[in-house]
Amino acid sequence: MKAVNWELQQNHAHFVGMMTGEIKGHRHYTDLFVFPVGGSSYDEHVHYYRGFTEVTLGHAHRFYDYTGPAIPLPDGMHYHVLAGETYYNYTSPISVQFQGKNYIEGVQYNPGQKDVHRHSYFGYTGGPIGYPPADW
Repeated sequence: MKAVNWELQQNHAHFVGMMTGEIKGHRHYTDLFVFPVGGSSYDEHVHYYRGFTEVTLGHAHRFYDYTGPAIPLPDGMHYHVLAGETYYNYTSPISVQFQGKNYIEGVQYNPGQKDVHRHSYFGYTGGPIGYPPADW
C-alpha cells in the first residue's frame, strides 16, 4: 500500500478530545470529530465542528465554530487548533419548559432568572483520518 500524499487535497476528518477551562468550580470534557473536508497539509484549509460537552453538575454546554488552518507536521501530516467559548447554560439544573407547539423551538433561557456561565476551550486535533489509501 502506498503512503497518502498530503500535498494533494485528501478528504479527511480529525478527532479532538479536550477539556474546557474551569469556571464556577468545574470543567467539562468533550470529544468529537470535525466535519470532513478535502484539504492538504499546506493549503490552510479549515474544518467546521460542533458538539456538546459532557454533563457535569447536571448541565452541559453546546459549542460550534471553525478550526484554525492546517498546521503541517514534519512527517507530512497536519493538525488544527480549536479555540473558543461554549454557549451559556444555567449553573444549576432547571426545570425545563418548552415554548411553542413543538419541541423543535426548544428551551427558552432567561439569564435574569438564574445564574448562567460559559467555558472557554482550547485544543488540538489529532492527525487526519478517514481518507482512502493512495492505491485504493
